[in-house]
Amino acid sequence: MARKIFLLAGATAAGKSTWIAAHPELADLTHSWDAERRKCGYITYTLDNQPALALSQNTSAESKAIRRVNDCVEENMRHGNTVFIDNMNVLLRNMKTFLECARKYCYTAYLVDFQGELTLDELYGRNRTREYTKRVPKEVIETAYNNHRELRENWRRTLKNYRDVVAGYIAPDQVFTELFTPVRALDNYHKVVVVGDMGMY
Repeated sequence: MARKIFLLAGATAAGKSTWIAAHPELADLTHSWDAERRKCGYITYTLDNQPALALSQNTSAESKAIRRVNDCVEENMRHGNTVFIDNMNVLLRNMKTFLECARKYCYTAYLVDFQGELTLDELYGRNRTREYTKRVPKEVIETAYNNHRELRENWRRTLKNYRDVVAGYIAPDQVFTELFTPVRALDNYHKVVVVGDMGMY
């Protein structure tokens, strides 16, 4: 089975986590910094009695959460498992750990473009309808939106050091096509020799 990692890409409210939730069979294959960060937070209430997620401001807790996710991803890749990364993935520095693992364990990396042709106004509107604790400031969405567009346009140059592992951008509806390895009929062969995946341990 081909080794593949799918980096879900796009600004907040582009639909990445919603898509994963709509495909529960992918839940155990999916890793997210935000999901791990939320485990370090707690629910508090604003002055208008709205719930809000108070995340730890402790940089040590933040780095530990990210490290836990990264370690789990590498362990899965070491065993050849398919991996989905539910982060924004709009900057090289945030993807670098995963791309290095892709190279180390002979994976192909796909950037799944969830932002597509969505406008900023559409993203702002989606953000307003999100669970209160998951809403983010407009400026966060705008920055990620612009970073995504720039990376998508210039990914061959920006990711030039990872040309051996990055296949490029695909649309969400192409994921399942790439996920499964085609099966060849071997009926006409007199003898078939199967060599197992030795892995890289």
